Amino acid sequence: MNPDPSSDSTTAAGVPSTPTGHTPWFFQGIDWRTAARYAAILGLLASFSQCLSDLNLQKGQQWPWWEFLRLFCLFAPCAFLGAVFALKTGLEPFLANRPSAWLGKGRQLMIFGVIPGAAIGLSFHRMYAPFRFSPRIPSYLREMDSFYDSFVLSLRAAVTEELVFRFFLLAAFYYILSRMLQPLRDRGWTRLTWLAVLGSILLSAWLFGLIHGSFGFTTAFLAGVLFGGIFWRAGFESALLSHFVADFIFFNLTYVGE
Repeated sequence: MNPDPSSDSTTAAGVPSTPTGHTPWFFQGIDWRTAARYAAILGLLASFSQCLSDLNLQKGQQWPWWEFLRLFCLFAPCAFLGAVFALKTGLEPFLANRPSAWLGKGRQLMIFGVIPGAAIGLSFHRMYAPFRFSPRIPSYLREMDSFYDSFVLSLRAAVTEELVFRFFLLAAFYYILSRMLQPLRDRGWTRLTWLAVLGSILLSAWLFGLIHGSFGFTTAFLAGVLFGGIFWRAGFESALLSHFVADFIFFNLTYVGE
């Protein structure tokens, strides 16, 4: 992910300007098939993981098709917009699509996915194990009693949260901040791209921390910063894997293992 939105022939977000010099409308030049494909795949994956987790928590017997459809109508637009922002800024959100050998991609999944995820999971266990039975911990965590419970919950959290906070929000913030910094780059401050990158990571991590409440805000914010950096450096797959490994280790050691 090394876009260069400062090119003279592009707009603030890296989109080619029109022949007349006017900035094109937002969706001009978007590869609709690519965006729709990302929306369908990620929307289905997020909806499936959410329903699978809910089905396990509620011990239901039938697949919640209407809930699955509702969730797909929520997650698919997030994935579509995330793809649009990525396309407009020149970001490549997927490690699989980046120009490197598959062996190197596997190495990145290990270095940026499994290893930091394990470190986060172990750190969270050390911090939160004393609060195992605290009423501030959600009941569905305190009531976990199997590896399957922790697996489906970890999968749901990793897929849905990485889709919303990294794939969608981080890309959106990067697009917005890139446009805001464009006048400075036009005046010769060509090395300000890192400010847009850092700002997008911090803003998405801040929102990620907020949804975890006051009790878990600080740790979730720091984890969000790390996941954002992983997303930027090694793609969506690495961030998702890191998030899953972190939660799976944390849940099993702290709740299932007790």
